[in-house]
Amino acid sequence: MKKVISKKYIKPLLVGLFFSNIATNSVQFIISLYILDQTGSTSLFANIMAIALISKIIYTPLSGNLIDRYSKKILMVVLDSMYLICTLILILAVHHSAICSVLIYNIIIGAISSAETPLVQASVPLLVEKQDLMVMNGLVSQMTVLSGILAPMVAGVAYQVFSFTTILLLSSLFFCYCDNIRNYTQDSND
Repeated sequence: MKKVISKKYIKPLLVGLFFSNIATNSVQFIISLYILDQTGSTSLFANIMAIALISKIIYTPLSGNLIDRYSKKILMVVLDSMYLICTLILILAVHHSAICSVLIYNIIIGAISSAETPLVQASVPLLVEKQDLMVMNGLVSQMTVLSGILAPMVAGVAYQVFSFTTILLLSSLFFCYCDNIRNYTQDSND
């Protein structure tokens, strides 16, 4: 079976995964910080963070089924597009009912992000030769872990420097960038 991607495209694919994970995790953390800032309630802060994690856990088995049934390229583009759309809707909705819109956003983003890393990992065998499979899976795991560690730090610094709306707009740019990277790196015949 001929692989769809050459080695020169692996770096952009990993960079796209990294930026997408950083943006998603940062936005979820910043949302919690925003609610903490607005309400002063640490329990609400913890509950919002827990809702994001619980939604990822609940939707992970469903996302695996989805990944197996549909085109991986289309799913990658759809996921980042959904991130973008949800973030833009949140920008508009947060000023009207902050807590309700944040809860809905966290549930939806948790569901979407539950498919992100498994989707990239499921794409790896289609993209690289068998001898490079373990190395590529290791790199995907490293990007996921690194983005999970860096995201709260990036979020904390960004929340001190930028306004909440500006951060959401910047994360939207990251999602657009990730869409472009993924369109660049994959062939439509997967």
